[in-house]
Amino acid sequence: LRSDVFALPRAQDAPAVARGIAESAFSRVPVYADSLDHILGMYHAFDVLKERGEHLPPLRPVAYAPTDTPCNELLFRMLKARLHLAVVHDEHGQTLGIVTLENLLEELVGDIRDEHDDPVRLTPASVARV
Repeated sequence: LRSDVFALPRAQDAPAVARGIAESAFSRVPVYADSLDHILGMYHAFDVLKERGEHLPPLRPVAYAPTDTPCNELLFRMLKARLHLAVVHDEHGQTLGIVTLENLLEELVGDIRDEHDDPVRLTPASVARV
């Protein structure tokens, strides 16, 4: 949802961008001009770290998709273009939210856990299923 989107304005300087990304706990952050309806691209946390908060990294591209785009179609478009973030917009071009490559994969295969997720406690029953 739009209200859940964490994004940064393009007008911020490098130290403010670094602080914002560090405080957000997101590795990919959309960047906008004027409003969320004008997303220009995204910053990746690794790019910001490389610059040590001294310079703004280049914006990485994002995908754009209308609300009626099927998940599998958007997934294949993003994979082909090597994009990890998509902006979902309505028929008027207003941003409704964002979706990540991980979100789309989880729709198809179920929950994907990574090193940043809370640890799962193993029980004898869950070990037996593995």
